[in-house]
Amino acid sequence: MFMSDKNNFRSKTGTSFSADAFAVVFRGDQMVLDFKNTVPRLDNVRDEKQRTMVSEHQPILLTPKRAKALKNLLEGNIKKYEEKYGEISTQTKSNESENVEVDESHDYIA
Repeated sequence: MFMSDKNNFRSKTGTSFSADAFAVVFRGDQMVLDFKNTVPRLDNVRDEKQRTMVSEHQPILLTPKRAKALKNLLEGNIKKYEEKYGEISTQTKSNESENVEVDESHDYIA
């Protein structure tokens, strides 16, 4: 969807994406935030149903300076969120479907 105004400014809104995992990789001049969503799908193969796992990625490339600005923005907004709604816990109960694990050796959260 495009939006424009009399000053010839255009803005494009992409489709929403729900990430169930993400990774961060970097080199000297670039950081990549790779958001991933993995879902099962049933495919018809030779008249039989076959389960296939489909993984979609939405990478975002940032300079280190912009990545740090994003970090600061997130920290400030998380603080405001927790002041209003209470602390965000990364630990979940065993009966909840969302589970956040951090393996810092791989720079990846699943």
